[in-house]
Amino acid sequence: MPTDTQPPASPDVIALISVEFVGFWRRVAAFAVDTIVLGCVGAALGVALGNWLVTIGQWGRLIGVVIAAAYLVPANSILFGGQTIGMRLLKIRVQTLSGELLSPGRSAVRYLVFAVPYFCNGLFLTLHDSPHWVDVLAQVSLGTILIIGILGNTYLLLFNRPSRRLLHDLVAGSVVVKVTSLRTAIHAPVALVHLGAFAAIVVVIVLGGLWLVQRVGTSVDLKALERARTAIERMPGVVAAGINDGTFTMNSRSSHVLTISVRVINWPSDEGTAGADIVAAATTGCSTATMFDTIRVVLIRGFDIGIATGNRQRILSKSPTEWCSGGVPSNAAPAEGV
Repeated sequence: MPTDTQPPASPDVIALISVEFVGFWRRVAAFAVDTIVLGCVGAALGVALGNWLVTIGQWGRLIGVVIAAAYLVPANSILFGGQTIGMRLLKIRVQTLSGELLSPGRSAVRYLVFAVPYFCNGLFLTLHDSPHWVDVLAQVSLGTILIIGILGNTYLLLFNRPSRRLLHDLVAGSVVVKVTSLRTAIHAPVALVHLGAFAAIVVVIVLGGLWLVQRVGTSVDLKALERARTAIERMPGVVAAGINDGTFTMNSRSSHVLTISVRVINWPSDEGTAGADIVAAATTGCSTATMFDTIRVVLIRGFDIGIATGNRQRILSKSPTEWCSGGVPSNAAPAEGV
């Protein structure tokens, strides 16, 4: 007698039927909630230890790394059911491809792959005693790590469907699913086209970095700006500095403006004098100041621990003649913002 039986489904088919991958917006929303949670902790720390955090500068990022690790590593592991607060609210969890919850060790690996580019955002390196090309190469390398983390994960989140496994998921062998999914083995390989696109992003970034190193090494203007930045950062009480040489056009009139941003440990008692000293350091004793129509000095004081920041700034804007002759600025009251 013929029977109407069907062959058993393959394990891959069973896994796909029983697993519900997480969509773009739900995963982004969960991340946003967790960012707010960590931001509240960082803000409270800033209120309690703000002055001390200012003095340690960018080393405060390490504090943010530790706080985020203390929250995310246990939450994403078997210790807390593979769910952070954001994941619980959005009813999703992280697990391995075999269907098990992550061990604390694997969760730590997943966190580190995510945390390195995240906490490199806005980080700066100052290697004044090293050759110029070493300093530039270090900056490019840091920027490469950051961009790969941002562009690479953004690409995978948008196009690596249906699993949307990100870089840290690929390294840790994890996947984010809805809580209604069965804990079964999942077959979620990354298509070759996505691997190729990710590799292309890396190649473009590396080639762009090498081009930038070569350009900085041969550009007189960029070398001069780098020397000016180094001179300012050697000044007492300065944490970091940035310089921008730009031309602005308004009402058919062009203005050559030098903007000097200086992060300080304490507000100077005499901002005008401090600004003049900064301008003198940046323009080799004012010998090159007359190249510009306006010179802006932006004084910044605050902290940055990666999960929270708190900055205030004061802007002083004068003509080169006013800066270098001790004249009164055209805007006597400095602008202040948060």
